[in-house]
Amino acid sequence: MAIRLLRGDARELLATLPGCSVQACLTSPPYFGLRDYGTPPLVWGGDAGHGHEFGPEVPGDNRGGSGTFNGRNGYGEGYGRDAGRGGFCVCGAWLGSHGLEPTPELYIEHEVEVFRQVRRVLRDDGVLWINLGDSYAGSGKGPTGHNGIQAEASCIGSPERGLLSNRRVSGARGSAGPATAGYKAKDLMMMPARVALALQADGWYLRSMLPWLKRNSMPESVTDRPANAVEYWFLFSKSARYFWDADAVRQPSQPMPLSAVNKSDWYPRKKDGVARESFRMDTREYNPNGRAFRNSELFFQTWQGLLLNEEDEPLSLLVNPAPYKGAHYATFPPKVLEPLIKASTRPGDTVFDPFAGSGTVGLVADRLGREAILCEQKHDYTVQAFNRVTDDAPMFVQVEMAV
Repeated sequence: MAIRLLRGDARELLATLPGCSVQACLTSPPYFGLRDYGTPPLVWGGDAGHGHEFGPEVPGDNRGGSGTFNGRNGYGEGYGRDAGRGGFCVCGAWLGSHGLEPTPELYIEHEVEVFRQVRRVLRDDGVLWINLGDSYAGSGKGPTGHNGIQAEASCIGSPERGLLSNRRVSGARGSAGPATAGYKAKDLMMMPARVALALQADGWYLRSMLPWLKRNSMPESVTDRPANAVEYWFLFSKSARYFWDADAVRQPSQPMPLSAVNKSDWYPRKKDGVARESFRMDTREYNPNGRAFRNSELFFQTWQGLLLNEEDEPLSLLVNPAPYKGAHYATFPPKVLEPLIKASTRPGDTVFDPFAGSGTVGLVADRLGREAILCEQKHDYTVQAFNRVTDDAPMFVQVEMAV
């Protein structure tokens, strides 16, 4: 199968793709306030025909910096670009890296912008899968992390980092100020839900939300709440009617155990001269094709932990983080993607990922006989994705990489 790897800004690369050319999009955008991936800052919003002049860089280290309060937009401007924070132009444009926006509202706005372009290239019967983790609001006090991120909070599964406060500062690092507007310090921000609702309002059909239990999630140094180990996959469609192959992801039926049958179903011992035991329902015979895929499947597959064979002997771990030696923070286990791609596409269809990272979507798409287009801004990740997909099937896969 053909896998295309495109390096650059996903928005610009999307503009080069023909409309209605992709059957499914599966992706995980940068989480809000999690980390700086070291990519060059990009221009977001504002007047495209305007000669942008962004606020000056502010001295600081890679843990964050402080800026100057801007009464026009209420955000700190001039965040140190050494951490990808950029600054604002008077036309409203922002220069920075996606995920390191100074406010949750700006992050959500950029999510909508990217996926509005995804909707253009998606077929009318296509679907969009988005994986997102959550974030916590910071206090606005003390040392900062990336993008002015406070010390208390984080995205799901990461060491705790808080989110940027709207701070009035004089240029010194670590200045205190009011917490992020609309959130109390330490608030769970419900960012996945907020992004989903924003996309829904922009025209997407929000069809389902699948919990993904990460049994081997990254540790968190928290002492006043449970550590986070659940993320979500959101299923969106472009139209009210779309392609969904329920048979491709049907789950095998299990026999009903005797303990689960109501005793009243077993008496009298005979009915019309036939032994009552013959009326016991075996769901495998009742439904030989299995049952429908449920939105809890990823949760229970990870919770159960082991896939058993017919003799109840363990075969392999399911959907826990798969080992990957490449230098990437968040690599999908291939088994998470397999049922999503199977249900959403036909053999030969094209799968798309605008934030490809190490290329797991392309890897799984190729294994399942689908083509893929992957976009990634970071050069190192593009090389990782190329090597990973090529090494998986060196004699069969055709990988094209372009800038």
